[in-house]
Amino acid sequence: MKITRFFTRDTHSPYYGINFETRTSEIKKIDGSKVHTIKKVVVPSFWSQVATDILAQKYFRKAGVPVSVKRKQEKGVPEWLQCS
Repeated sequence: MKITRFFTRDTHSPYYGINFETRTSEIKKIDGSKVHTIKKVVVPSFWSQVATDILAQKYFRKAGVPVSVKRKQEKGVPEWLQCS
């Protein structure tokens, strides 16, 4: 499989031109009490705080992500591309 570059140049990183900043995200319950605080979340500077909080909730806490996965062996498909 070959993927041709369309939006980036091969002389630069895909992140070239995007400024990143470090933020703090607080995950709160509906009543406003803190559940968890995550410091040093690095996100693009144009992201809102809401987007940062969603990233922290869904990805850093890994909500809904199984603890382990089992690969489904498929003939002719590289291991890194196989379903799990």
